[in-house]
Amino acid sequence: MTQIEKLLHTKSLIDKLAEGINPLTGQKHDEDCLLNEASIIRGFFHVSQVLDRVIQNGGVVGYGRKQNLKPFTITAEEKANIPISEEPISVSVLVRNINSVTATLSMRKLTATQVTSWLEQSGFLSTVVNAEGKNQRVPTDNAELIGISQVERINATGATYLMNLYNTEAQRFILDNLDSIIASVQDKAATP
Repeated sequence: MTQIEKLLHTKSLIDKLAEGINPLTGQKHDEDCLLNEASIIRGFFHVSQVLDRVIQNGGVVGYGRKQNLKPFTITAEEKANIPISEEPISVSVLVRNINSVTATLSMRKLTATQVTSWLEQSGFLSTVVNAEGKNQRVPTDNAELIGISQVERINATGATYLMNLYNTEAQRFILDNLDSIIASVQDKAATP
């Protein structure tokens, strides 16, 4: 197994943990499991993003090759191969599914922030300050029309947090609008 293959395998394990799934059994963690703690989930997603960067750099830790990466693009054929989940999923999982069909070391990846920024510009999400004083994107009234909902979850310490979920219609809506999302990302990159 090459170094890149080891990194990809490790990333797949971390991604499963971030989704609340035991990577060895494929079973969801119990609601009261410590691994469902919001800060731990965020940590898993962060580690996954770091591993993404290392993989994009050919196994080298750092940003050495990132400056030479081409902008994110996707073909119609790749778009057709993106898996749609029957269960509502987070935008991070959806973006991971999108990036999984376009994986190339020479191209930037689409990010969840780019998708949610476009959804906010389009009036489906808005930013509010949550109880912890942090900015959080929440669904607007229009979000229900395309299938974005918000659910309350309980972490291992018993504290509640809100999570946006995207049903099959919302996932398809985002995929149908990927060209607009990509154009928005490129417009922001071109603006000094």
